[in-house]
Amino acid sequence: MNYIGKDNEVIESVKEFALSHKTDNYIGLYIKTNYDTYKFMISDFRACCEEYGVSLSDNCEKEIFDTNNKDLPNDFLKGYALVKIEYSHEKSNEYTFSTKLVVRKVNEPYTTVYYINISNGHNGYYPHGYIVEWSNYKNEGEL
Repeated sequence: MNYIGKDNEVIESVKEFALSHKTDNYIGLYIKTNYDTYKFMISDFRACCEEYGVSLSDNCEKEIFDTNNKDLPNDFLKGYALVKIEYSHEKSNEYTFSTKLVVRKVNEPYTTVYYINISNGHNGYYPHGYIVEWSNYKNEGEL
């Protein structure tokens, strides 16, 4: 599912969050614009020896944020135009979804690409629920 940003759609905030949904708690990342809120989250149920979470990296694979160990910089991407979100239902490997976030500084032609990854590095025994949603789209399942 590709989402093309609306004219003058500007990012107001990018934040880490936690919420309850149905019978589970979720952690993740949300992007709030002047038009919508885009959420990328995974269940935070923890069992033995697991690594899971939501991370954000630039196109050179430099990690900017990770729900497990790295906080978002203050005002990250605030004021940038949201150009496009490229989200696929297909997993990039057995336990990871990767979403391409394309942004640009307002009034500049050059875009920057970031990757939002929802991953569960489990050993096959402990699946985690995930949710990706915005106003007219929702994908929910297990990794």
